[in-house]
Amino acid sequence: MVSRSQGDEALSLLEPEPPSALASTEIPEERKRYQGIAHRYKQQFGDAERDFEEAGRLAAPLAPFYPCQLLIARAALRVDEKKSTIVLKRLPQGSRPARRNSLPILERMRSPTLARLTTSQNHLTKLWTFISLP
Repeated sequence: MVSRSQGDEALSLLEPEPPSALASTEIPEERKRYQGIAHRYKQQFGDAERDFEEAGRLAAPLAPFYPCQLLIARAALRVDEKKSTIVLKRLPQGSRPARRNSLPILERMRSPTLARLTTSQNHLTKLWTFISLP
């Protein structure tokens, strides 16, 4: 539902706290991250940021995959908030842990956010330099 921009439905499903047996897994962090993404889709940026703050606290002891995913989600929030300079500084840094821990999927996951950033800034000429056309 989050990937289909169905924010209200996603938030409804994500509302209940996960069972305490899952407290030491990635489930609480993922829940908060997806709540943040759903709030971002609904343009509720303050709520999204609060969700991402909590997700960051929960992700700290987890494997590098989860903090990297959260960084990408936060970058997308910054693009929507029109805070592109923050994204330009931080998103490339997010690739380092992904490369260091052999997580190429995370490097690929940041590409849509970079594309949105580039087009939102009307830097289409920069985007075209990344695409080779015949």
